[in-house]
Amino acid sequence: MTDRVRSFRHARARAGDAGRASRGRAPLPLDPSAALASAEPPFRETGFGAALREAAPLVPAFRSAPLGRRLNGVFALTPDELPLVGPTGVEGLWCAEAWVTHAGGVGRQLANMLLKTGDLLVEPERLDRRRFASWSDQKVRDTALGHHQGVCDAH
Repeated sequence: MTDRVRSFRHARARAGDAGRASRGRAPLPLDPSAALASAEPPFRETGFGAALREAAPLVPAFRSAPLGRRLNGVFALTPDELPLVGPTGVEGLWCAEAWVTHAGGVGRQLANMLLKTGDLLVEPERLDRRRFASWSDQKVRDTALGHHQGVCDAH
């Protein structure tokens, strides 16, 4: 994959406008805290400006299209790049966190776990939220952030 294509990842038409996305940048970690008001951090032109400029030669319609809403989306990464599926420890509350590319399998896994069908895609322990319980918060963070670019290149 060329640097130019890596910088500008994809475009898609949506309700009369065009969406542009770039994943060819360093991760922008989001630290959970009581003061965190949104999972959408402020847009940083410095992180995306080059990708926006490089998109124009690749997609001619972008040469004259005005820029609309800009946002930084959040990627939830686990250290092993696998989803989190299963009970949360709160009675009746389950989690199913996954990339869109894993969504169908995660939905099926969760449904089969809830219905106790025995038809599981993987052993529940492989996706259990507690699988990193022995890790420090810093190790979880550093390992997950280390996968950022590889995940972006693969999806």
